[in-house]
Amino acid sequence: MKHPLLHNFSQQQELKTLLRNNPDKFLADYTLAKNNISRYQSYLNNQKKGDKQQRTGWQTCLNEHTEKANLMTTILKETQQ
Repeated sequence: MKHPLLHNFSQQQELKTLLRNNPDKFLADYTLAKNNISRYQSYLNNQKKGDKQQRTGWQTCLNEHTEKANLMTTILKETQQ
């Protein structure tokens, strides 16, 4: 398992390359990440849905997709400057 800083750096590099080489795919992935954030927030807000283990998994997925969407937003802002 990579150190979180190395993981973020390599993910950032991959996303920058994707934006340069295939901007449509980058934007599709960005939309997908935003939709996933909405989905997992909805799951977590519904108290009747899922057991403790499942909710922990949803929280992990929410954190991952939020991190990716934030990274993509940062990359888009850097490219606009």
